[in-house]
Amino acid sequence: MTKFTLIAATLAASFAFVASANALTIVNKDDHNHNVRIVMAGAKKGDKPTEVKIEKGKSAEFDCSKGCTAHLGKKDDPKKDVVLKGTEKTLTIEKDKLTAAM
Repeated sequence: MTKFTLIAATLAASFAFVASANALTIVNKDDHNHNVRIVMAGAKKGDKPTEVKIEKGKSAEFDCSKGCTAHLGKKDDPKKDVVLKGTEKTLTIEKDKLTAAM
């Protein structure tokens, strides 16, 4: 019974590590708070985006491993959209602009 508990705990920890390893870290380097709206790849027209609020100087994680589109702020402007393939590790907010990096 003890070995089973240890194996189960090890497996759970490794799944948590894999999930966090695939997470996109969104870093806010601006001097004010921002909202990032994210639409998952394959979303249907009319699906609401997920809104991630990030305070100035803070970061947040989001699972974008299957791809997504990120938009800074609430106003739609396709020129400001950042399309992510799912391989990016960091999305940085700086000077009211989003920049993705591997």
